[in-house]
Amino acid sequence: MEKTIEKVSQNTIPNNFDLVTLDKNLPDTLDAWAEFYFSFEVSTSQKSQKEQKRVMKLFLSFMSKEIGNLERTNWTPRLTQSFIDYMRHETDVKGKRRWGDKYYNRIMSTIKTFAKWVHKYRPFPLD
Repeated sequence: MEKTIEKVSQNTIPNNFDLVTLDKNLPDTLDAWAEFYFSFEVSTSQKSQKEQKRVMKLFLSFMSKEIGNLERTNWTPRLTQSFIDYMRHETDVKGKRRWGDKYYNRIMSTIKTFAKWVHKYRPFPLD
């Protein structure tokens, strides 16, 4: 895939400009956005990134099943609420909650941070 986001040295631009520029041909799907997010924004340890990527995969899988695609414009507050409901009520084969509160909070933190980053570069529709 052609490089569509480019980091710019802080010393070459005025302070009021973003350090990341986007190619206008950036695919507008959340899987593409997640790839760019982890390539350019996330600076945590490899172990932490692995966990964050697993969280994103979980959410994107949910979205794909619910909506049928991963288009950025289809990510709505209602879809996020459905994902939250799914996580809170999903059980394993023994009937126990699949995710504990600690893991649930980590999942939601990762998704919220990702959503803010995407919205900064391409705002979500207001509907």
